[in-house]
Amino acid sequence: MAVSSDEPIRVVETAPGYKDAPKATGVYLMYDEEGTVIYVGKAVNLKLRMQQYFRPGGDGRRSVPFLVEKVRKIEFRITGNEAKAFLLEDELIKKHLPRYNVMGRDDKSYPSLELTVLEPFPRLIPAHRHLKKGSRYFGPFIVGVSADELLRRYRDRFKLRRCTVNQMKKGKPCLYYQIERCCAPCLGSISEEEYAGYVEKITSSLRRYERIQSKVEEE
Repeated sequence: MAVSSDEPIRVVETAPGYKDAPKATGVYLMYDEEGTVIYVGKAVNLKLRMQQYFRPGGDGRRSVPFLVEKVRKIEFRITGNEAKAFLLEDELIKKHLPRYNVMGRDDKSYPSLELTVLEPFPRLIPAHRHLKKGSRYFGPFIVGVSADELLRRYRDRFKLRRCTVNQMKKGKPCLYYQIERCCAPCLGSISEEEYAGYVEKITSSLRRYERIQSKVEEE
């Protein structure tokens, strides 16, 4: 199902806190005193999300108090639905490279790729180390193209499954299917044979990239 973009995105700005935050679905951008975006996030209910940040003990992450004390302004972009918020959050993280969105902005965090070959309808996911038995690893990719860029290319082209095996077994399509970024094996939308063909193409391609890496390193 395609994401509707008919309704314009509404922008609301507030001081740090949650009292003036809108009770709506969308994306929030946190700015420091220099006007720099230091964090981007999304929420189904932006007001409730801000309460988690600004009420004592509302969010258990250790980095949150350090983030909150630096926030001087919050900008809310009201999208009206979760799928549009998901896409907008990804776009804004890539645009602003916020300091506190470390995992979303740092290509070097994922130097290798893992293919979960023993799972039904295997996933291609980022990997720090070669740890799991029954998975195939490719990389690290140091020159020419990053693991993060390769991951985006293959996911966009082949729309591979991203959910866990248990989630897939529930037969309920995820947000990636709604925004046309998953082929939805949970719904039986693709056969195991066709999906295996995708996996073989990705494997062959990644082997070529590995050979290029080895050749460059040797030279």
